[in-house]
Amino acid sequence: MKINELVGDNSTYYNLTELMYCIGDYDTSEKYFNQYLEMDINEYETVLCYASLKNQMAAIKELTRLMNNTLLNENENCDIYINKAQVNITNKRDDLAILNYTKELTIQKRQLPEDHPNIARTLFSMGHCYVTLKQYEQGEKLMQEALQIRRKSLPGNHHDFALTYSSLGSLYKIIMKSELALEYFLKVREIHLASGEPDLPDLLITERGIRMLQASDYRVSSPSLK
Repeated sequence: MKINELVGDNSTYYNLTELMYCIGDYDTSEKYFNQYLEMDINEYETVLCYASLKNQMAAIKELTRLMNNTLLNENENCDIYINKAQVNITNKRDDLAILNYTKELTIQKRQLPEDHPNIARTLFSMGHCYVTLKQYEQGEKLMQEALQIRRKSLPGNHHDFALTYSSLGSLYKIIMKSELALEYFLKVREIHLASGEPDLPDLLITERGIRMLQASDYRVSSPSLK
């Protein structure tokens, strides 16, 4: 991977931290990370930084500190459970992530309208965890629920639509429902092209999936999805 792909146009302390970590210069990575922590950043971002650098103990310690902060009401604060779930996923504990997403969802349903995009995001994330655990039926159910909410709350060419259709298409491919997989991948391509600014890596992956399914002589009986 090229350096500019890691750092991008904005060479922040955190980008430099990631760069040094990826090339194996851990001492310099730690130096930049400590400088990053001195900046005025969201406390939850600190947890994610630790997690992305695979420092699970530090991430969990920071989460524990936040949860012990009497200013935070764990029963009303979704961010706590979002970050705990993301740490769980980084640590390949999708089973624990599901528990935290469930707690997050309970709070969201109490605080938000039933068709709020944040609820769709949580359902989608939970669905992914179930798929990772090979509990495909439950994963499909949750991602379909997320899709229904996004149909109500987001414009038709929104990136989250493409992501949802793509994930469902991949799931249907895994469980050998190839006609549905092709149907959903075609919808992903349609969304990308309609957006005017398609995500090219995602589009290339989608095109590859479409070609593979079409080469297997699968055809979609009802190609239109609303």
